[in-house]
Amino acid sequence: MIARQTDFLSPTGYETTLFDRFMSTISSEKVKFEQEYWETVKPKTNTERFLRGVFAILSVNADWESNCKAYNNLKSMDWIFDLDSLRKRVLEGGVGLTDMRTKAVWQLLQKFHENNDIFVKKDDESWGAFRDRIMKSCFGLGKAKSSFFVEMMYPNEAQVVCLDVHILRLMNLNASANRHISNKDYENAEKYFLDNCETRGFSPYAVRCVYWNNNQRRKNSRYWSKVFEG
Repeated sequence: MIARQTDFLSPTGYETTLFDRFMSTISSEKVKFEQEYWETVKPKTNTERFLRGVFAILSVNADWESNCKAYNNLKSMDWIFDLDSLRKRVLEGGVGLTDMRTKAVWQLLQKFHENNDIFVKKDDESWGAFRDRIMKSCFGLGKAKSSFFVEMMYPNEAQVVCLDVHILRLMNLNASANRHISNKDYENAEKYFLDNCETRGFSPYAVRCVYWNNNQRRKNSRYWSKVFEG
């Protein structure tokens, strides 16, 4: 049974948050566009899923332009047999945190070589358990960016949410780049987000995309997600 909006409390206990106001005015047309668009760029192979993980690693503490530039520098995968080549590509991408990202991408590659189904959700696995398994398997990815990885792999199915600093502030949760909320607060906020989306029949990731697009004053997410096209 789908919960009615009056059946759940905001993650901070307030009756109304900026998130509530956003959800009450969100454009269903924009959500529908994102849902249909992301289905067209949804990864179909294990290699494409692996590259979504690379993108998630590059997104840590990075703006979208640097993220995309660095990803375009790596997506050919002609570095996969040479750690020094990978490091050079990451450095040339200009996204920063070169040592961390090189280590994270290289370790991700080793995990992929050991089991190329590692990034596929199991039928008997909950979305939260899948996200947490990804987080434990991927050096450099916390709960939010592991959720982002899952969102990009399963854009219309994923029942986890990348609660970045912007979304947490939207939900009246005190967060900053240097302060992480507790797992309990994250899970409560995530449930609240998911419940709101389920009530309206929206994909949670599409809703997050619409918010981010509005925040960036863009009409849709193709200004950055075009790196996955073709």
